[in-house]
This record gives sequence, structure tokens and C-alpha cells, in this order.
Amino acid sequence: MWLIAQDYPNFHAAVDCVEAFMAGQPQGENHPQHTLTPGLYSRRLFMPALAVVVSKIHRREHQYVVLSGSATVVTESGAVLVRAGYSGITPANTRRVLFVHTNSEWMTFHPTDQTDLLAIEDDLILPRQALPEALTTLSP
Repeated sequence: MWLIAQDYPNFHAAVDCVEAFMAGQPQGENHPQHTLTPGLYSRRLFMPALAVVVSKIHRREHQYVVLSGSATVVTESGAVLVRAGYSGITPANTRRVLFVHTNSEWMTFHPTDQTDLLAIEDDLILPRQALPEALTTLSP
């Protein structure tokens, strides 16, 4: 893993390199299951064993549950091993890299009044190029 041994100016630069490397690799099909209820959108995602996944950047914090499997989640704060039954909160404007150890399913939960999937994604997901500006707005 030559990517890990590099000296990056910050975490996002390292994740950008992982993402660029993964873009050149064969990609599996990923078809999340979407569920809408009044005021809540949830997404269930299957990730195969040995996958490397770079998360999307969410505008607002949200909850997630690991339904099955195990993965190491790398964030700016470090790495943690999560297994089926684990639940957590993803802070707003963060990225993560998942190293999936065994076939895994995760479910995320997002408050929204939107009912169109494209509108929901536009409302929830922050484009990578907007991240520095978003982090600036979090500073006092």
C-alpha cells in the first residue's frame, strides 16, 4: 500500500489519492436500497468483502448502523474496527475510507422532507470541490 506511506498535506489529500487510485480499479455494481417515510430517508448499502470504499461527504450529521459484516473505518481522527450491531453518528462535512473485511451491509438515516431521490442527494451530499469552503464556514 504505497498510498499509506506517502506524506500528505492533510487527510483530504490522502483520501483524494485513495479515490483516484480506486477509480482506476475494477468497480463492482452498487445498488443501494432507498426507503422514504415522512421526514426520513434511509439508504441500505451492501459492500463486498475486500472492497475499499470512499464515503460521500454529507452536509449534515446523520446516524448509521452496521447491519452485518466488519470493516475498518479511517477518518481524520484515526481508524476503528466496526462490526455488525455497531451504530454511530457521522459528523457533517467528513470523509471516511472503509476497508471492508467481510461482506457488509450498512444503513444510514437522514432527516429530509424531500421525496425525489435526486433532490435528496443534492440536499444531503456536498461535492468534494466544495469541502474547503464548507470547512471554513464551520470555523468561528
